[in-house]
Amino acid sequence: MNLKESEGNNMNVNEKIGKIIRNARLDKRMTMKDLAKLIGYSEVAIHNYETGTRGMSLETFFNICQILDLDVNEVQNQCRKIKEVN
Repeated sequence: MNLKESEGNNMNVNEKIGKIIRNARLDKRMTMKDLAKLIGYSEVAIHNYETGTRGMSLETFFNICQILDLDVNEVQNQCRKIKEVN
């Protein structure tokens, strides 16, 4: 899943990860409530992760990637691109 280049220029890593997670969740037709239940967190926590206002532990990140069938390496590569731009 790719983000628009213009979006990447103004995003920090947490925001980029959040956008990737949000897009993957929506692709699976999941609500924030659905994802929150699966990982044992509140909808507010999911919202904060998706907007990049709150970082997450690696364990949470891996769990979310597994639930949403995200490739951890691909997410990492997307985040490297933002570091190169900034």
